[in-house]
This record gives sequence, structure tokens and C-alpha cells, in this order.
Amino acid sequence: MTTVIGTDPGNIDLRTSFLLDIKTGAKNRLIAKMMKTILALTDFSESAENASHYAFELAKRVKANLILCNAITVPLSQPIPGGMVWPMDYDLVISQSKRALKDCANLIVDTSGLPDKAFPKVSVKAEVGDLSDLVREAVLTARVNLAVMGLSGAGDMRRFFLGSSTRDMIDAAQLPLMLIPKNVKFSPLTKIALATDLSIADFEAIQSLVGLAAAFNAELLIVHVVENGAGPERTGKINDFIAELKTNINYDKIYYKNVYNKDVEGGLEWLSEHGQVDCLAMIHRPHDFLDGVLVGSHSQKMARLTELPLLVFPQGHKAVVC
Repeated sequence: MTTVIGTDPGNIDLRTSFLLDIKTGAKNRLIAKMMKTILALTDFSESAENASHYAFELAKRVKANLILCNAITVPLSQPIPGGMVWPMDYDLVISQSKRALKDCANLIVDTSGLPDKAFPKVSVKAEVGDLSDLVREAVLTARVNLAVMGLSGAGDMRRFFLGSSTRDMIDAAQLPLMLIPKNVKFSPLTKIALATDLSIADFEAIQSLVGLAAAFNAELLIVHVVENGAGPERTGKINDFIAELKTNINYDKIYYKNVYNKDVEGGLEWLSEHGQVDCLAMIHRPHDFLDGVLVGSHSQKMARLTELPLLVFPQGHKAVVC
């Protein structure tokens, strides 16, 4: 049975949610297999250091290992006869990067106060090459389930949305990416929100998020932005989606919520400012309902979301986050 706690299309309050009456089932269907490894991507900047600390605390809570990773782009010298180019000393650059990574790892571990045998175990990885290639390799060799990287502010968020490097990495690695704003410090997750366009394909990400939410005993809020002018057919689609949630997702702290706004980015902006959520999750699909958010001038409005960690799922991702 779906219980409507309240409805007010003009002024949505977080208490006006559809509470999903999930039947109690076998707990082994609730808690998914624990994450093996989190990959923290760093360029040794202040924002990257903050994201690495966040990744460590997250790994500690979900009993995962942590890899600090630096992808090195080596400048090439002038071409020599024959069209060949001689790169700078790869071994030296990699050695310097690994030394810096180990210093970062030691600092994180030393300030954690954890015993030597406790999770997470921290290792380092430094290689010359494209970031997406390194991440894809880590997924295959180290069973990485999640990558974490830092953002220093609205400008970086804007470059993420407008640029192609991060989105290319998500597509290439087929790995969820958590973006951590520079000023966001880790705190235990109490409410995670996932923006949906009511696609059945979103259930893969929802199921993945159930494991993460369960690790923190957090609420999982499924949010759909109902834009001004939406027709009555939207109501039927919403009801069908809620029915699928009840049937396919076994978690007793999952909720569905409509947010009414003139457009998608406005609704997500409202949620980030008033929704009391600790993390906002989105699904990256080319030419989907978020496409207008992820490109063009909409990104300037979405830059305010840098107050929240942003978890981006690639389309079709099926593995658990933790």
C-alpha cells in the first residue's frame, strides 16, 4: 500500500512524500556485496586532498580499501628527425608522483587514529597516461566500484558539466564518480537523493544506491521534478514508477518525492538548498532529461550544487556502490 502523507503542488515540503510500504523480506537481498575498493583521483591540489580525506572516511564506513591515484600527463619535447619525439624521464616522474602519493596516504592514515589492521588499507597508483584509461584498468585489476575526485568551486563544476574529460571517463570506465566540493567535509550520510526521469532503467542505479544507504542506515529519496505544464499522463507514469519501486526495491527507508518547479535544474537547485540531503545522485545519459542541465548555460545555475557531493552514475551501471 502506498500512503500519501500530504500533497501541496505549490509548496512542496519534505514531509509531503510518498512513503513506500516495503514488505520485510530476506535481509540478504537488502545488503549488497560490500565494495572492494574506492579510487581517489588526485592532482595534489587542495580540493583533491580534501576529496581524498572524504574518500578515506567513506571507505572506513563501508569497509573498503582505498587507492590514491595520480594520472601523469608528460609533456613531449620537440620532434626529432624521422617524426619521433623523446618524452621526459617517465621513471623519474612516476617515482616523484608515488612519493607524493605515499606522503598523502601517510598523512591521512596517521590522522585517522585507526589501528594498523583496520579498514581501509591505503595503496597508491601513479602512471603515465589518460585518466580514463587508468580508471578503467583499476576497475579490471583492483575491483574498484567507485571513483572520488575533488572540485574547487563553481568554475570546476562548470568545467565538469561543459567539458568532456570527466564525462568521457564515466563513459569509458563505466564507473560511478563522486565529485566532492572543496569545502565539503565528510559526515555520515543520513539522506541520499537520486534524481530520476521515471525511466525503468534507473532501477539499476537505485538498487546500487540501496547498498550505500544501508551501510549508513540512511534514507534514500527518489526525486522527480515535475515541470510546469506537465500533462495528466505524467501522473500515470509516476504511479507506475512507484508500483515498480514497491515491487523491485527492498529497503525500508526509501521514499519517493515529486518536486514541482518550472524546470529540472530549478527543481534540483531547490532540493539541494532545502532538501536536507547529504548527497545528490544523477544518472548520466546522452540526450536525456538531464542533458539540458549538463551542458550550456544551465550549468551556471547548477554550480550551486557544489555545496553537495554529487554522485554520477553512467547509464546502465549495475554493480553495487558498496
